[in-house]
Formats: sequence, structure tokens, C-alpha cells
Amino acid sequence: MSYSIGAIRRAFCIFFTSIAIGVGTSASLNELAFQYNAPTYIYPVIWIPIMAGTILGFKLKHHGIFKAMGQRFTQSVKWSSGMKAITGICWALPFTLIPLFSDYYSYLILLGIGLGNTSTYLITRKVNGTSFTEQMIVGLVSLAALPIIIFIGLSHSVSNDTLQFLARLSIAVAYGAGGSYIFQLGNQFYRMTKKEFGKRTEEDWKKQLTPEQYEVCMKKGTETPFSGEYWNCKEKGIYQCVCCGQELFHSDTKYDSGTGWPSFWAPVKQENVKHEKDYNYGMIRVEVLCSKCDAHLGHVFDDGPEPTNKRYCINSAALKLVKKNE
Repeated sequence: MSYSIGAIRRAFCIFFTSIAIGVGTSASLNELAFQYNAPTYIYPVIWIPIMAGTILGFKLKHHGIFKAMGQRFTQSVKWSSGMKAITGICWALPFTLIPLFSDYYSYLILLGIGLGNTSTYLITRKVNGTSFTEQMIVGLVSLAALPIIIFIGLSHSVSNDTLQFLARLSIAVAYGAGGSYIFQLGNQFYRMTKKEFGKRTEEDWKKQLTPEQYEVCMKKGTETPFSGEYWNCKEKGIYQCVCCGQELFHSDTKYDSGTGWPSFWAPVKQENVKHEKDYNYGMIRVEVLCSKCDAHLGHVFDDGPEPTNKRYCINSAALKLVKKNE
């Protein structure tokens, strides 16, 4: 099953929120146990069940969360070996140094979360053309907290256990901020889809669209190359979905692919389109749909220009150009 960008981001909203709740709760209880001089074995007894229970609880309530997240993780397959090495080092190195420099645990754990999330965001944006802002938020909040934790540690104003508590609390805040960002974005996305387009019938669409638009958008048809209104259009503006008006492509990303269909190297926003595997006609292709109304737009291929190397091959019948001066 292929998940839309909106569904993937919703899955990460749930996951980030579960991490924030789990880390915040466990850190607070650990600090309480420390204040009451609890035995050492109590700490993992607190951490493991709470973290596992929180994540499992969210998974049981939201089926398919890990499958949706897994689809996003597969984007790294297209990364070069160098980029994979960079993000791997950013994630792993600070954590592998903890056993050797246990006194710096509070700093290294924040450094790992900060560098790991930030590097993943930057590489995903560069290679895949997808901007997962929530991951950048987690990384930057963690890195912003690092100098504060270092200052508190060097001042010797709190115990080492309390310093670890503050570092973990900072991580909880970072993931909570990332989850909150997607929550606001995702809820707006899902309300819009359900409210405006969830109950439209075929007759509704036939009344709104021309026969060609209906054939392309609702029946997944393909217009004849070099016949569409926009295949050779040079005018500036935003290409919207002809069915629902959602912004899809900017004229600045349009280029002449020589195929006879309007071609773009990136959508206006990645979450405005979704991708599904298409096995028709004995081929395996990636279908592009409007994420708001599920209208068929065309297909996307990996033979486009820099910086994304994508070619969004879109039917003119699925588009409406809103010119720059309109």
C-alpha cells in the first residue's frame, strides 16, 4: 500500500508525540526516584515499560503507523553512499561515544538527536525534494538546548542526575514541538479533504468537469501528447488542480521534456500531491494524484533535471493555470 504525504506526516506526528510523552514521563519519574534514593535497578524498570507502552499504545490506536513511517524511510535508498555515511555518523557517533565519555552523557544525547534529525532533514530535502519541517524542528530545538545544558553543567549548580533529567526533558520538548507542528498541519489537511471532497459522487464530478477532464481525472485517462492546453505554455503562474483548486505546480519548475505533456521537476509542496504504484499496461509506474481530492494528474519519473531529478509528467486536462497577474 502506498501512503500519501499527509498520511506519512500524520504517522510521524503520532510517533513524535509518543516519544515526547514517553521521554518526558520517564525522565520525570526517574528524577523523582533519584530524589528518594531509589536503587539503580528501578531506573530501567521505569524507562522500558513507559517508552514501550506509550509507543505501543499509539500504534494500537493508529493502525498502519509504522508502515507509513517505513515508506518515508525508504527514501534513503536513493541517497549516495556518502550521504548515507554522513547521516549515519551524525546519528550514531554521539551515542557510541557515551560509554567512553559517560560524564558527558547529557551533552552527547542532545548532540545525537540534534545532528541526526537535522542531517536527515537536509539530505531528504536535497535528494528527494521533500521538506519534512517537523524533523528540522526536532533537530534545531535539541541543538539549541545543548549550549544551555552545557552552561548548567559547567556551572556545577545541579547534580549530574538532574542535568541528565534536564537533557531528557529538552528532548521531550523537541519531539513535542515537532509533533505539534505536524498536528496543526495534518489536522487542517484531513479536515479539508473530508469536508470538501469525501462525499462527492460521479454525477457531481460530471457536472463540474468537461468530458476530457472527467476521463483524465476520475478515470485515470491520458490525453494525447502535444494536444493539451499547457504542454508548451510559457506563461507564469500557479498550476492548480482543475477539480478542487489545490495548488500543485509553479511555472518556475516547468520545463520542456520533449514528451508533449506539461512537465515539472517539483510540486509547489510535496504534501499537495501523493504517489501510488500503477501496474497498468504491463508496466510499473508511479501515479501522481492530488492529495486533496484524489484526482489523477499523471505520473512521475526519475529522469528529470536537477535539483530533484524528477519529471512530473502531468495531463493538461488535470490542471488550471492561475496566471501571475490574476
